[in-house]
Amino acid sequence: MKPISITVSKESDKNGPYYLIDYSIYVFEDGERKRKRKREKVRGPKRKAELRRTEIQMELGNEKYSMTNESIPTKNIEELIQEFLSAKKISIRKSSLVRYRNYYTPVAEFFKKHFRTSYNDISLIKTFHIREFMSHMSSGRQIWEKTTINNSRQKLSALFNYALRENYININPVSNT
Repeated sequence: MKPISITVSKESDKNGPYYLIDYSIYVFEDGERKRKRKREKVRGPKRKAELRRTEIQMELGNEKYSMTNESIPTKNIEELIQEFLSAKKISIRKSSLVRYRNYYTPVAEFFKKHFRTSYNDISLIKTFHIREFMSHMSSGRQIWEKTTINNSRQKLSALFNYALRENYININPVSNT
């Protein structure tokens, strides 16, 4: 199925400017799958509209992937990070271990703050979550350089490859970023 596109555009009416969030969902009515268009107005700064778009993506993602697969044990992101670093401890230098931890700490904090459901169950983490994290780190209060973001992407890919090998997830969400 094609991913759902959620657009944010600047509009204006008699009450002033606003951002329009436009997306479609699929519902079943009378035994048929039908596409329903949804629109939401957000007044205020663009960042507020972008955060609402992210919330909608999360809601749609959790709705779509809310059924759990009993064969895959659930693990939160901090548990995964600790397990991964413990496994890495025997094969890398202490300074590298510190560097890995420095990359993973902001990831855990971001998911804990913005995507609580995915934070608690790594099998719910999707590509758009990773993209939101990368976007946040390139435009937030403490802006990361492009090289740092690419290094973070590599470290995240290694983390999720480990989760894939351990059967905690079915697909690496970093692979399409």
